[in-house]
Amino acid sequence: MAAIEEALDFATLFGDWNSSSVHATAMFPSSHTPASLAASSPGLDSNDISYLEKLYMILESCSPAVAAWTNNGTSLTIYNSDAFEQSGLPLYFKPIKFQSFARQLNAYNFKKTQTWVHRRKVYEFSHSLFVRGKFDQIKSIPRRRPRSPSLDGDAIDERVNLRSTVGDLIEVTQRMQSELAAIKGLVHFMTPPRPSSSPLVDLVLRDFEA
Repeated sequence: MAAIEEALDFATLFGDWNSSSVHATAMFPSSHTPASLAASSPGLDSNDISYLEKLYMILESCSPAVAAWTNNGTSLTIYNSDAFEQSGLPLYFKPIKFQSFARQLNAYNFKKTQTWVHRRKVYEFSHSLFVRGKFDQIKSIPRRRPRSPSLDGDAIDERVNLRSTVGDLIEVTQRMQSELAAIKGLVHFMTPPRPSSSPLVDLVLRDFEA
């Protein structure tokens, strides 16, 4: 929720940039929902909708502060990748990382550009056949075959997610090690030194501790 609220705040920040270059409107007529689209399209079963068709449908329900079309409708812009990962992608996909989503679009030969707007990274993806208002031509977009024939799209997603998770774990582990070292240093600094004693006292203390 925090990422979504932050995206809405961000939408108010870029003001003129948004109004001049972003088309923040619904991607379907108001009478068309993803469910009704699948029901009304001949041969389009909800279980057979392609990856890019699902992405097109996500744009209808996703907040324009998170993702929207550009003015000419030929590019998809992601303003907040965290919010899109949390609130946009789960509408039609199982939980995946944004990096995995971007990799899938690359497999469909989408062009990606990124810029910084008000200290936030904004992503733009484009394909000549992925255009607002031209849903029917999405099926004509081919997907490159993976280099390894044993890996399908889901397997690639899982591998990308696993690598991202491992990277997160490594980062957390390194941070915990640094914090532990700092705590040990603080304990050592706060512990008073043991007073020196004679060899006889040390011998008695060793016998007592034994």
